[in-house]
This record gives sequence, C-alpha cells and structure tokens, in this order.
Amino acid sequence: MESWTVKPLNPGDHIRVSRGSYYHHGIYLGNGEVAHYCGPEGDDVFAPENVEVRITPMSRFTDGFCEVKEYYDKRKRRSPEEIVNYAKSKEGTKGYDPLNNNCEHFANECVYGEGFSQFVDDTRSRIRELLGKKK
Repeated sequence: MESWTVKPLNPGDHIRVSRGSYYHHGIYLGNGEVAHYCGPEGDDVFAPENVEVRITPMSRFTDGFCEVKEYYDKRKRRSPEEIVNYAKSKEGTKGYDPLNNNCEHFANECVYGEGFSQFVDDTRSRIRELLGKKK
C-alpha cells in the first residue's frame, strides 16, 4: 500500500511529480538537489539512450510542487542517510528502460535495495485482465 502527500521535503524522501500522462520519480538529496533518471535536457523518456541517473537542481525536476511517498508497507527500508548515499553513488548509471528500469524502479531501489515500479506492475495486471488472462 502506498500513499502520496505534499509536505516539506527531507533528504532521502522518494518524491514524484506529475508529467500529465505519467509520474516522474526521484530521491530528494537535500540542499535543493534530486537524483533521478533524465536526459541532458529533460526526462527524455522517448530517447532512453540519452537517459542516465543525474543529480539536478529541484527546479529541473519540477517547476511546481511534488509529492512525497508515505510508507505503510512492511518492507525493510534503508535509513534516509543510506538512501541519499546510495542515490548519489548511482550518478551516471545508464540502462533506463520504461518497462523494466524506469525512474520509479530507481527510486524504489534506493529506498528498498530492489527496483520495482507499482505503475508498471498495475498496468501489466490491467492488460492481463483485459485479455482475460490470469497472473
């Protein structure tokens, strides 16, 4: 279970911002910086070869507000310091893939030590339902 809220940011927060048809995820590092998958000029989701984990100013991540993930699950999370250190260590990492290694995968990998995307998993489940297939 997950929930999102708007509140003051703390280092190590998993954050997201709406891009209209999708949410873009990152890790707030503190001092107005975010670690997230993006290209040199923007998200570049349609040019994955240009995408890598970058540390950017918050103004590059969003020009408005972002939401912070509230945790209610039982998974073991890293401490905020460990999340920040791990996110920083991934700077320059390539391999972006919208279905298997996207910005939500990255943020969850920083928090939990394993990458996953609830959005992708939910979308796959809906497609299976539409096709009448079981999980």
